Amino acid sequence: MAYDKSTDLSVIQADVLTTSLEANAKINKLNQLKTTQKSITKAINELKGNLSQAINKSQTASDQVTDVKENIINIVKEQVTSIVSGGIQNDEFKCQDGDTKFLLTKTPADKDNIMFFVNGVKYARADHSYDENTNEETWIGIKDEKHPNGFSLSSKDIISIVYMAKN
Repeated sequence: MAYDKSTDLSVIQADVLTTSLEANAKINKLNQLKTTQKSITKAINELKGNLSQAINKSQTASDQVTDVKENIINIVKEQVTSIVSGGIQNDEFKCQDGDTKFLLTKTPADKDNIMFFVNGVKYARADHSYDENTNEETWIGIKDEKHPNGFSLSSKDIISIVYMAKN
């Protein structure tokens, strides 16, 4: 503001006071803005930290899921390898007259699931048995309607014994 010689001192003082109050108000506003800016900056930094922690936890969880998936895949591979390497075994024998015992080439994984074939015909479990001590399958040849005296194997017979082998 411009003053001339006739301006009353009280007007000048009032103008200075008003200007001073406006300046103080502006200074206070500026200080409030600085405080608000500091608060916002602090909040942003906290959010960044929290976000970083969340990302790290998420990555850790993702890594753990990946580890679990890899472990499951490895377990399945081991089981499949075990089954395949033991595998389905088919032992074949050309009989001699009166043969009843057949030494298996591998140990069966489940003795109750051994299949016994004579010339391609599957016979019931009651017609053969497995001896764990000798690893032999024995032909019992139970009597039936077709074979009232039992069924003896001859030199014309081919025996197939099929089973899931242990690893």
